[in-house]
Amino acid sequence: MSDITAIKHLSRSRETEEKKLAERRRAVLVLILRHLIDYGYVDAYERLSTECNVSLSKVMRDIMISCVGMSAW
Repeated sequence: MSDITAIKHLSRSRETEEKKLAERRRAVLVLILRHLIDYGYVDAYERLSTECNVSLSKVMRDIMISCVGMSAW
């Protein structure tokens, strides 16, 4: 039984680390996208946004939704 528990624990740890890594990658992409927009590289922004399926409008919408959810508390 302890082997199964250890495997489950390792699996959860790995999933947590993968989620953190994905969040970091998304955060870096958001920074890059913001930089591109700020300095007028609109074409580069649009291409990168399309390739990565991450746009600033989606990010802002997600932030607003999470803020609204927090204010309900």
